[in-house]
Amino acid sequence: VNQLMMKVSQETILVADSYKFGKRSVSVIARIEKVDKVITDKNISKDNLAKLKSLGVEVLLV
Repeated sequence: VNQLMMKVSQETILVADSYKFGKRSVSVIARIEKVDKVITDKNISKDNLAKLKSLGVEVLLV
C-alpha cells in the first residue's frame, strides 16, 4: 500500500528524527533514493546530510 501511494503521488516526503539515519530496520517502505524530501532535526550528522544531498534528496532541518 505504501509503495502504491508513493507511485501515484507527486512528491514523497520522509519525516524522521536524526536518530533514525544510519540505522538498520526490519521494515523498509522504500529506499532513500525514492524520497524527494526529508524533514529532520538539526542533529543529523554532517555525513548523513551530505549523503542525502548527494542522492538528490532535498533536506529541511527543523
